[in-house]
Amino acid sequence: MDRLGGTQPVEALERQLWDRLVQRHAQHVWDVCRASALSPAESSAACELVWLRLAGAVRSLGSATVPDALDRLAAQECRAAHLRAGRTADGAGRTHERRRLDRP
Repeated sequence: MDRLGGTQPVEALERQLWDRLVQRHAQHVWDVCRASALSPAESSAACELVWLRLAGAVRSLGSATVPDALDRLAAQECRAAHLRAGRTADGAGRTHERRRLDRP
């Protein structure tokens, strides 16, 4: 028994809950990233960052639900990935190469 009278340590229970959360929502996060016109590699990196950010904020979500937080985080990471790649997104979610303002 652990110190709380259960048969599993709290960390193991938290890990199981986290694993179930990821299993339940991973496809949705992936779909959001791919729908934003990221490449598979960019989508993979964005998804990883979404989960890392959620792990850091899970205790402070407040009234936000996990799916809402995942949608918000995925949108942020997709925008950031497009900016890192030199692209911008219009209001309809279409991406465009950013025009460089440097002149010779």
